[in-house]
Amino acid sequence: MNDRRIVLVLSALAHAWTWGVGLFHFFNPNAYGGTSTRITLNPDGTTTTTVVTGLSSSLMEMNGLQAVVALLTPIVVSGVFLAVALSKSGGRATRITLLWVAAVVMLGFCVLGAASIGTGYAPAALVMLAGALVGSSSSHSWRERVVVAHDPGC
Repeated sequence: MNDRRIVLVLSALAHAWTWGVGLFHFFNPNAYGGTSTRITLNPDGTTTTTVVTGLSSSLMEMNGLQAVVALLTPIVVSGVFLAVALSKSGGRATRITLLWVAAVVMLGFCVLGAASIGTGYAPAALVMLAGALVGSSSSHSWRERVVVAHDPGC
C-alpha cells in the first residue's frame, strides 16, 4: 500500500469517526446530566427549595441550534483533511501543509473541547496527525507519475 492510499484510508477513518462522535453528542439523551433547582414562594412568605438530580438531555436539548456549530467544526476540519487527501491538484507542498494545518486544528479543538464535550474527537485528531506524518514522510508519496511514450521507430 503506497503512502497516498494510507493517507486516504486514515483521512476516511478520521472523517467517519468525527461524524460518529458528532451524531452521538447530538442525539444521545444520556450524554449530559445535571440538576434542576426550583425555589417556590409560599403564601406565608417562606420559600421551598426543590432540587431534582439526574436530569439527562442531549446537547441539542441543552444548547439549541448553537450546538450544531460546535459539532460541525470537527466534521468540517476532517472533511478538509479528506478533500486534501483525495485531491491531485495543487503542489505537493501545499497539500502537505493543508494536511498538517487540518490535523493541528483538530488537535486544538480536542484540547479546547476536553472540558466541555470531552475527548471523543481525540482518536480522529491522532489519526489525522498520523496521516499528515505519512503524507509528508515520503519524498515521492503524492508525486504525479508522468508516462512518456517511446516510439520505437525513431
